[in-house]
Order: sequence, then structure tokens, then C-alpha cells
Amino acid sequence: MGPASNSVQGALLRELEQTPEVDRRHRLLAQIGHQVQEILGRETPSSLSPDQRIFELGMASLNLVELKNRLEVGFDVELPVTLFFKYGVLGQLTQHLLTEVLALAPREAEPAETAVLPEPALETQGTAVEEMSEAEAEAELKRRLASLEGE
Repeated sequence: MGPASNSVQGALLRELEQTPEVDRRHRLLAQIGHQVQEILGRETPSSLSPDQRIFELGMASLNLVELKNRLEVGFDVELPVTLFFKYGVLGQLTQHLLTEVLALAPREAEPAETAVLPEPALETQGTAVEEMSEAEAEAELKRRLASLEGE
């Protein structure tokens, strides 16, 4: 790469690194929006919503390849060709780029990692549900549902 491309190589990454952590997600979304506007040749910038799907932006497959290439140069990373299929919503894409690719944000806790209280053993008059026949378990469930509706 020539000297001109060296100044571009990693430029988006350097900009994000200098952005306060609380603003990085918003800044990355704006960076992606800017790249999309340039690729599509739009002069008037439009703001992107994190809930917006990438394929709703009017990008053809060649445009997506161009966006991937620009992000690779801007962040000085290699990205998979399936990036926009796997992370098809802009919020998912920005989260993935910040946490997994660039490591500029802490990972959000997965729902499975949240504290889960153990389920109490379901017992009915001294008989564990596991020991009941299917008909007995169904009858007990109906009885409990009826008691809840009556509350």
C-alpha cells in the first residue's frame, strides 16, 4: 500500500479509540452510516437506527462487499464475508464489531449468564412430579392453574 492508503489504514479504529467508551457505539453507527452514504452516492446524510436491517438500506451485494472492504481498511482487520448475514441488524453489527472484532467495549452478559435461581422441586402431596404418570401430572397442573385463576 502506498503512503496515502497508510493514513487511511486503521483511521476508523483510531477515531473510535479516542472516543469516550460511552459514546463508541453511537460513533461506530455514525461511521457505518457515513460509509453507506458514500457507497450509495447520497449527499444528504441520513441517520441510521440500531434497529435498522442492513438489507433495508438499499445496498446491493456489491455495495456490501465495498462496505466490508472499507471497514476492513478503516479498522485494519479482516472481516468474514458472511458478516452482514450473521449480523443483519445495525445494532447487532456495531455490538459485534465493538466487542468481538475491535475489543473496544465489554461484552454484554448473555441471558444465560444472568443469575438463575434453581427451580424448587415440584411436589404434590408428597409425590414428586417426576414420579407421577402423565395423566396425574396433567391433572395436578390443571388443579394448580385453576387455583391461580381463583386468586
